[in-house]
Amino acid sequence: MARPSLSNQAWSLGYTKTSLSLKGPLATIPPRRALDLSINKVMVREKLEPSRRKLFNEVRLHMGFTYLSDMCNAAGTHILPEAWNCQRQSHALHSPSWPNVKAPGRQAKAAWQSMLQSLFILPGHSHRQLASPLGEWLAPLDAHWIWWHDPVADTLWENRRPNEWHTWTALPCRYQHHRFSHAAPSVKAPPGNRSCAMVRMSGSIARLQDIGASIPQQPAVAPSTFQAAILALPPTCLWAVQHAQLDNHGLTVAQAIAQGTAVAVSDGSLRYTLGTSAFVIEGATPDHHVLGYNRVPVPVEEGDSHRCELAGLYAIVTTVNCLCRLHSVTSGLITIACDNTSALKPTAVNYLPCPRQKNLDLMQALWRSLQESPVTWKPVHVYGHQDCKVKDSHRRLASLNCQMDALAKQYWVFLFKRLPFLASPHLSIHNEWWTLWNGPSKITSPSRPTLYGLIMDPVTQMCWVRHKRFPLEAKETIDWQACSEGMPVLKPSRRCWITKHASANSGVGTTLMKWKHQDDDKCPRCNVSEDTAHDL
Repeated sequence: MARPSLSNQAWSLGYTKTSLSLKGPLATIPPRRALDLSINKVMVREKLEPSRRKLFNEVRLHMGFTYLSDMCNAAGTHILPEAWNCQRQSHALHSPSWPNVKAPGRQAKAAWQSMLQSLFILPGHSHRQLASPLGEWLAPLDAHWIWWHDPVADTLWENRRPNEWHTWTALPCRYQHHRFSHAAPSVKAPPGNRSCAMVRMSGSIARLQDIGASIPQQPAVAPSTFQAAILALPPTCLWAVQHAQLDNHGLTVAQAIAQGTAVAVSDGSLRYTLGTSAFVIEGATPDHHVLGYNRVPVPVEEGDSHRCELAGLYAIVTTVNCLCRLHSVTSGLITIACDNTSALKPTAVNYLPCPRQKNLDLMQALWRSLQESPVTWKPVHVYGHQDCKVKDSHRRLASLNCQMDALAKQYWVFLFKRLPFLASPHLSIHNEWWTLWNGPSKITSPSRPTLYGLIMDPVTQMCWVRHKRFPLEAKETIDWQACSEGMPVLKPSRRCWITKHASANSGVGTTLMKWKHQDDDKCPRCNVSEDTAHDL
């Protein structure tokens, strides 16, 4: 058997709790109806036995159900016969990524029907009527439901595959049955005033059984001003663009973006752990422009100018996307420039975020914002501080970079004089997706060495405390960051020497006695126990 590793020893000693947590969008399936119920949540709420929940979950997976609406008719009032008999759904499109689970047996089917009868069906009702109807549909057009009815044109729409529609025209009613016949494929989706429907096929004739109404969708009011468009943005990206200033609501800049003549430049300023950035977006001429500045979200380490540059580029992309929505710009080209090549990496076509990268939160937020942008981005690197130089061929971009550098410094001085020099709270950033947090602090580069240090460093430190290398009170006074950065700089022989002496494994009396190289641990000169501390 292998020797127990340090991690196994830590688990055995009870060091299993950490302050690490993940924050991000929940990977959940939203409900489809106003009063929809999750089947698993209902089973947990009713405190069913784990073995029965496992059995019912396998039946649910076989049929492809998540919510109660998946097994009900269009009106949301009755459970369908196929759901009652544990058959795969035929009223909705089957997802190819859904797990393939074998059909339940006779006993599982009986247990499933008993569960539906006790949890969802009206007591004493023989037609599987729900105790509580599910209400209206939340989405105007569900991506999985097959049949839709247009009451204005009295036509049926069939969704055979994703984005493949067929129309069915109405036939004369017979015996009060609303019948339809197949007309032709359609290249467009059904109109907005439709309702989901349940049909029964009789040969080539579709017979309408029931209809489920959707919640009327209120038309979204498009913002008419730039400030209204800014306020409509998610709150987690307002820090970047809340100080943006422009004239004529950015119409001239939006037209330049559509024509491909717009340019955008940013730069940052950093001192101590306070960082700022400034940005400008211009058209073919500097007559009309967007000018803004912001404070870089913490954590900002000393000398981390990369994060300041990313904050400026993120503000540019957010502002441009806002202008495109405001003025209905669907395509275009814009040149984006800064004096940091690493900050421009997310603009590359083949770029993908990696946990090893520095400032992953801003890198990923910038990358996702670029993916959402309707325009094409052309990255350009300019040299910084070109006020009195002619090295850079992009004279206009280099001049704008110098202006943004001066504006960022002015805003830094403004903040430094007015803000208390205290640690600011760490913020979530729009489009950063999943992030790792150590208590209230965000981990901006969750690489494997970083994660290992966050998990195992407290275990190692407490090991030194238990071995009485230093008291518990002194643990917080040691600069562990400096130690982790200083050790790799030393030569391997020196690192080995320090490790041996710090762990009391050098050639002293106590160690030689443990290794059975001598009979006692006495010091040859002092005749007392010889350990590492005694030698030092």
